[in-house]
Order: sequence, then C-alpha cells, then structure tokens
Amino acid sequence: ILCGLAIFQGGFQRNAAEHIVGASLPLLATLVSKSLVRRTESGRYDLHEVIRQYAQAHLAEDSARETAIRNRHSEYYLEKLCCREKDLKSSALRETLRELTDEIDNLRAAWVWAFEHEKFATLGDAVMGFGRLFELGGWLREGIEQIEPVVQVLRRKAENAERNLVLGKALGQQALLWFRWGKFEHAMTVFDESIDLLRPLNHPAALTHSLVYGSVILHLNGDTERAQTRLHEGFECARAAHDDWFIAYALLNQGYIASLMGRYEEGYRQMMEAIVTWRKLGDPQAIALGLNFLSPTVVHLRRYAEAEANMRESLELCEQAGNRWGMGTAYRFWGLAALAQGKLDEAESLIYKSLDVLHKLSTGWDIVLCHIYLAEIKVAQKDPGEAKLIFEEAIKMGMEIQAIPLVLDALIGLAGLHAQAGENEQSLEFAICVANHPAATQEAKSRAEKLVAELTPRLSPQQIETAQVRVRQKCFDEIIGQVELGEHARAHGNWAKR
Repeated sequence: ILCGLAIFQGGFQRNAAEHIVGASLPLLATLVSKSLVRRTESGRYDLHEVIRQYAQAHLAEDSARETAIRNRHSEYYLEKLCCREKDLKSSALRETLRELTDEIDNLRAAWVWAFEHEKFATLGDAVMGFGRLFELGGWLREGIEQIEPVVQVLRRKAENAERNLVLGKALGQQALLWFRWGKFEHAMTVFDESIDLLRPLNHPAALTHSLVYGSVILHLNGDTERAQTRLHEGFECARAAHDDWFIAYALLNQGYIASLMGRYEEGYRQMMEAIVTWRKLGDPQAIALGLNFLSPTVVHLRRYAEAEANMRESLELCEQAGNRWGMGTAYRFWGLAALAQGKLDEAESLIYKSLDVLHKLSTGWDIVLCHIYLAEIKVAQKDPGEAKLIFEEAIKMGMEIQAIPLVLDALIGLAGLHAQAGENEQSLEFAICVANHPAATQEAKSRAEKLVAELTPRLSPQQIETAQVRVRQKCFDEIIGQVELGEHARAHGNWAKR
C-alpha cells in the first residue's frame, strides 16, 4: 500500500487513497502512527519526500502494478475534473477551486499520464474543466503548454468524429487561455480552427464555447457584424445544450455590442438579464465579469452611484475568489466612473491600481484600454504633453495587437489634443478617419463628428478638402504612421508647452 501511495503528487485525500490504492482509513491511521504517512491540519495526507522516493523505487520494480495504479490515478483525477466543471460555474466555485487547487499536482500528473498513453477520449472529457481551472487559477501560459502536446499529436492523426471532437474542444480551451493572456490574434486563429472542427459534429455543448468566446474577440477588434453572427449561433447552441451559463454570456455580449453601437438602454437591459441569470447560478466570477463590463454603459447613462456600487461588489467577489483579472478590470472601470465625475486624482489612482494588477497577468487589450483612460485623465488635468505621449503609446500597442476600435478611441483623443495645440489640419484628418472607420464605436464616431464640426469654421474649404482627400487616399496604417512620425518630430521640439 505504501508503495502505491507514492504515486500521489502534493498529497492526497482519504477517498482517493482508498479508490486508487485500496488504503482504508484504519490502514492510513496505522501508517500515520508509524510516521510513514503524515496527516495535515486540513485533513490531507502526504509522504515525506525521502519515504516517497523509496516507495516509488519499490513500486517501479513491478511495472504491471505501477501501470495499473497510475491508470487508476489518472482516471480518478481526470474524472474529478470532468465532474466538477459545472461547479466551477456555480455557487460552489470557491470551494471547488480550493479543492482542485489543492489537487493541482495530481491533476497535472493525471493529465500527462493520459497524454503519454494516448487516452484522448478521457482527455476530451476533462479538457473543458481543465481549461476553466487554469483560466480561474491564472495559470494561462502553463495551461496553453499542457494542452499543446495533445493538439499537436491529434493534428497528425487521421480525421474522424472522435478525433475532431477532442481536438476541437482542446483548441477551444487553449484559445480561451490565449484570449485571457491578451493574445487576441492567435486566440482567434485557434478559435476558428476549433469551430471548423466542431460545427459538422452536431455537438452544441462543445461548439458553444468557441463561438461565444470567439465572438468577444471579434467585437473587441471591431468586426461587429461577424461578432453578432457568431453570438447568435452561440446563443442558439447554448439553448440547444440547455447551458444557462453560456446563454447569459451570449446575452452579456449582445448587450455590450448594443452599447458600443449607441443603444445604451437596450444594452443595459440585456446585460442586466445576463447578470440576473448568473446570480441565480451563483457564479461569483461571472457576476463580477457582468458587473465590470456593464460599467461603461452605466457610466454613459450617468448612473454613477450604481457604477461605483457595482465595482465595490465586483471587487469584493474577486477578492474572495482570488480573481486578479477581475480585480484589475474593476479598478479600471471604477476609474472610468471617477473620471466621468471629475474625480481626477481618484481616477488616476484607480487606473494605476488596475495596471499594477493587469501587467502581471495580461498583455494587449486590457493594458491599452487602461492607457486610453489614463490619457483622458491627463487631458482633464490639463497636461497635454503627457496625455499625448500616453495616447501615442496606446496607439502603438493597439496596432501591435490589431485592436482597431481601441486605436480609434486613442486617435480621436489625440485629434482633440492637436486641435487644442492649433494643429487643425492634422486634427481634422484624424477626426475624419475615425468618423468614417467601420470599426469605430458609436461614442468615438460621435466625438469625431463633433470635432469635425468644431474645426470646420477654423479652416478654409481648400484645407478641408485636402484633409478629406488625404484620408481617402491613405490606408489606415499610413494615417497611423503619421502618429509615429509626429512623435519623433516632437521629441526635438516643445509641443507639450504649447
């Protein structure tokens, strides 16, 4: 029995020892009394490392027995992961996350053993819970790396329904982790591959994940039409699978898109409906997510007290669950609410808190949006030089990840600064670009149109026509290239003092 216990990694629970090795409670008590096994304050058991290594060496002498025990170990923990997946989206989330985190070393070992012995059906059953656990735990890079060998081996195998289902699900989870890491372009490529594999299989429960999460990237990158199409398909798949959690997620994003298009009351109603569903399910992570992304709409509707109350609740939920990404997001949107009310010092402090949290977890979209808010704060603080530098950095980062709506948000902010500095032709060119770009949000378009109206009396008809022609003749990258050229020129001038 002691040799069998050596296969556990990071300790074990009594039930696992009995199921996998046949170690009854009295037998464990005997081993504890002889100091061969330790019982921790939490009720878990483990072996001293020297004893574990000694027992493992003896187990290795009987390869058939070792293989049988490791098979049972892998099956037990991967089945646990599969069975607890729904609990990771419910009121049991905190308890389940603590339990699975305690078992993380056993789960890793179980995953690796199943992969090495090509138990792909078992991995396919567990991969949804695996991805969710690594997402919630913040182990994004490790999760990607653990799934990658499975993906590579399955890609080389002959196509059939079973292979495509497991590969499609694995790719969907890997794409989610890339997405949470801020690597949108790569995540979208992986989501697309997942969808292509899963769509012909008539498996709505598996397909929902990639459709809904992939649609989020599409609308964040400005491809609203495709995002809405995929969201609708994802919503219908979620309904077919009776998956209330994903029905709510699809509704949340439909509402978010409605708000981006200027339909704020409609967007508010849809997002609130999603949050109500998540409250019924009791998932604190999802509730916090909903409250966070409802915030820009609430701020636009000038319901500032509601926005701040939502962020307080979100932070409390995130702190209880150890949800660092949610905390960073809540600080950012609370900063937006403070900015809208003219509480500039508070807004700046909150954005820096957000950046401090998010820089440790993510790259890309979250960081770019924080920079845009920070630049807007600097504008309100009448610090145009610093605001301009931050807008330019946001544009540079946004172009690197092709987050075009964010680039346009920063560009209209930059256009406003050019107008303040008397650089009206440059300001007009940027404003026209934003007003006419299909990826611009309704808010950005409205700001651009307002700025064009303000600039028109300051310029001659010839200057206006020249700006319009330049925008028509240049591609978007060329217009953005002017930002970098301007940055280089100002490094040798006194623009910030104007």
